[in-house]
Amino acid sequence: MSSAFGGSFTRRWMTVEGIDIEVRRGPAARGRVDSCRDFVWWPVQIELEPSRPEGEARMVDSTRCVLAALWAAEAQAVAACDYEDELPWQGGSQLLGD
Repeated sequence: MSSAFGGSFTRRWMTVEGIDIEVRRGPAARGRVDSCRDFVWWPVQIELEPSRPEGEARMVDSTRCVLAALWAAEAQAVAACDYEDELPWQGGSQLLGD
């Protein structure tokens, strides 16, 4: 994520262009290591939250950037947000299939 946004993390947090980005262990994933298609079981969650008014306007682009970086690294990624229809592959849900 640091290279995708040109920033650096302090612990689990990074703020870029009015958006706080937090990378944390998925709370439901403890002890699971299989390749489950239900993202709540995935080992990592990345949370984006606007920290300033200009961050609101950048949420779609920033989420798109996060997804692109993860997909480029061949990681499973799906967005859970109100604007999935504005993201590639419906936020990744179309990549998971049925």
